[in-house]
Amino acid sequence: MQLAHIHGRKEIENYLLLPGALARAAAAAIADRARRHNETADGAPDIPALLTTITDRHKKTVQAQYVGRRLEHLRKTGKDASTLAAEAIAEFEGKWHGLGERLTILAELRQEIQSRHQISLTDYKIINACKPADIPQDLRDLLACLEAFRCSALQREPGVADESSG
Repeated sequence: MQLAHIHGRKEIENYLLLPGALARAAAAAIADRARRHNETADGAPDIPALLTTITDRHKKTVQAQYVGRRLEHLRKTGKDASTLAAEAIAEFEGKWHGLGERLTILAELRQEIQSRHQISLTDYKIINACKPADIPQDLRDLLACLEAFRCSALQREPGVADESSG
């Protein structure tokens, strides 16, 4: 069995851009900070709104890259460049409306949360706040394939027992 996988997100850290998990991690960190400082916890941040604000800062740059690459890819079709650009912009706009389609940087969100709430959102805190439903389908599929690969490798090797069967 061979296994190959193409991730659905440009950078692996973007798999931590899970609004539900981020909101739970931030709320827990804010409550923990308030408890340690004997303060009243302020409200948890509106993570989807923050992600929208952060990604909106990058929209023009991302759109220009998208349109440029699309034009380069389709220039051999013989269509007019302005037609290709209009089609690429329309396609980009359709994708941009869904927050999950936006390219963003987790570091900016962490910095915004740090400055507003004086807490840090580590990878561990975000992962710890994840629920199975938060995990993107392509990552769940990869994990299932890896588990199947692991099990098939164990069955092929004589004398190697599956640790979960013991």
